[in-house]
Amino acid sequence: MQIPCLTNANPFYNMENQIFPKEILENTTEVFRHGYLKQSHKIYTTILIFVFLALIFFPLIKINLYSSARGQIRSKIKRTKVVSPIRGTITKIRVKENQTVLKGDTIIELDDHVIRSQLATIENEIVVKKNQIHDLFIILQNNSIRPDSIHTDAFKSEWKAYSDKLMELNSYQEQYEANFIRQQKLYSKGVIAEVEYLKSEFDFKISKNKFDFFKQEQLNGWQSLLSDFQVQLQKLETKLLQLREKKDQHYIKATLDGTVQDLTPLSVGNMLSTGQKVSDLSPNTE
Repeated sequence: MQIPCLTNANPFYNMENQIFPKEILENTTEVFRHGYLKQSHKIYTTILIFVFLALIFFPLIKINLYSSARGQIRSKIKRTKVVSPIRGTITKIRVKENQTVLKGDTIIELDDHVIRSQLATIENEIVVKKNQIHDLFIILQNNSIRPDSIHTDAFKSEWKAYSDKLMELNSYQEQYEANFIRQQKLYSKGVIAEVEYLKSEFDFKISKNKFDFFKQEQLNGWQSLLSDFQVQLQKLETKLLQLREKKDQHYIKATLDGTVQDLTPLSVGNMLSTGQKVSDLSPNTE
């Protein structure tokens, strides 16, 4: 059997040696596959060329992108609500609507007569306590004290009573000491009995012990009192700071630089509740 020649583009027939009819050969699967692959090769080549050119010219292409939308221009800092930190009665309103304020400016004042009275009491107690501590330091650290160096009347009286008692005990001690020295000399000469000598020695020691005991006991008492006063002073100063912070709450202040807006309609004598809104603050923008 003769083998067909495949020199033409169509591999299944030759114009001179045709095995099957032309209509059949042109509609075979191989014919369609050959045409599809040829067309796909052209498309693939075109895409590769396009991608290659795009990569080359992409850095040179500039596209202006923008978008537009309706909106509002707002400050980066939102409006701040100003509220009353405590319950109180208004005594003064210092601002008006749309007034510009600085951070720390007072907006509204609340009645603070109670807290001011408490502050005055604490401040007075602190002064008294400091004077008492001063006097105790003077008493404990000095042997000879001038009367004018002690500030408080109470410790002036205590120091005078202490000094008088100390002088009295010292006088007794000196008398018993002098008697003991005299009895000791007499006993050494055999003039008096031993029992008299021992009695004078015992009396002298007792007087000395009384003097030392009274002095040490009084100093220990003052030292203990000084420690107590120092603790009390510390507590008073802590309470004073707390009262001052509480007093500051009676002055509702601006928390930032801005403009007063939506000021609540208020009058002197009105009562504000804790957390009640007073106004808004719109921050200043540059």
